[in-house]
Amino acid sequence: MRYQGRLKAWKADRGFGFITSSAIEGDVFLHISALPSNIRPPQVGDTILFELQIQPDGRKRAAKAAIQGIPPTLSRPSTPSRTINRSHIYTSANKSSKRRNGLGALLFLVVAVVLGIRFVGGLIQPSATTVQSETTTEQPETTTGQLETITNQSETTAQPEITTGQPETTAGQPETTAGQPETTTAQPENIITCNVKGNISIDTGKKIYHAPGMKDYEITRISPEHGERWFCSEEEAVENGWTRGPD
Repeated sequence: MRYQGRLKAWKADRGFGFITSSAIEGDVFLHISALPSNIRPPQVGDTILFELQIQPDGRKRAAKAAIQGIPPTLSRPSTPSRTINRSHIYTSANKSSKRRNGLGALLFLVVAVVLGIRFVGGLIQPSATTVQSETTTEQPETTTGQLETITNQSETTAQPEITTGQPETTAGQPETTAGQPETTTAQPENIITCNVKGNISIDTGKKIYHAPGMKDYEITRISPEHGERWFCSEEEAVENGWTRGPD
């Protein structure tokens, strides 16, 4: 027997809902699998035609259901199935494995070449160093000959024995000249030091003399080309027209 009811609730994410019918007491459970696969999903408010099944636990379930007014020819939107192109995966895997194998072979070749170069270089360097050692070992023989020549030269040089007599001859010179300082030391007693500065002012042209100990004595510079001169005493400066400077 087919019944008719209204869809009161529908959970699209879980694929089930409930039907209420005036001919049946209580709600009737409706699963998406009870509807044809070539119709649209049910919506709340749709009139559902169904057959009633009573479960062993007493619950009511709709079977062989259909949506009234929706012909079965209309297809329900279905989720397109995703087809995995395994041949593409295998091809990519083969390409990646070939690429890895090629890189491994290239790396092995590079390592082999580097090791070969080091091995050959290790064979060449010892031979070169042995030749150098053989060449350098001959040098001490030559230098020993040089040492013998130098020793012979040192034996033949008798000049130090001849020249040693010179200091004895010149040693007497200080005794002869030693008396000279005694004669010259008496000369400063007869020399009169002329340390009085006769200066001529640039601004006024006035002649001013400065004796040791006076104010401007140390900073005064005598320029003979300008008529300035030295005096041996203050009296001599005054006699020549110079005036005493500030103390």
